Amino acid sequence: VYLESLRQSNNMSECGDYYCDANEVCGVKCVEIDLMEANNRAFLTTLHTADHRAGMGRGYGNGHTDFSSIDYGIGGACVDTTQPFTVEASFAQNEDGLLGALEVRLSQANRPCDIRFHVDQYTTSGRDAMPELSRALFEGMTPVVSYWGKNEDMSWMDGVGLDGKGP
Repeated sequence: VYLESLRQSNNMSECGDYYCDANEVCGVKCVEIDLMEANNRAFLTTLHTADHRAGMGRGYGNGHTDFSSIDYGIGGACVDTTQPFTVEASFAQNEDGLLGALEVRLSQANRPCDIRFHVDQYTTSGRDAMPELSRALFEGMTPVVSYWGKNEDMSWMDGVGLDGKGP
């Protein structure tokens, strides 16, 4: 589940529409906010400026260890991914009225704990990226839901990663 700046896209994409994202999937790049990139082993939330594919993210997987497989995953203490769970994402403003943080909470009924994390700093190419993301949110972003196929390689998200600590 993610948000794209489709409303601001005036460029016809290689896909024959006006789709855009931070990874230029259809040849047009724009601001992207990944609220939830997840499977039963990993969960990521990432902010992307139009010119920064990697973005700034938090969660578990792809080199992020803000929580672990003890907390999230099959049989996880806080979120057992074999059962339904709730994802809450909220945009907190700073004192200037700009995006101060993307706050995420994962919870599940009858579990003793929640998983909470936030992305509150994002600098790329020597600049603070939060004003760019704030503009995109203010101008309106389009929610997009996509599903990766059963046999796709998801090691970019749920592989062990360069640090060897991933799911």
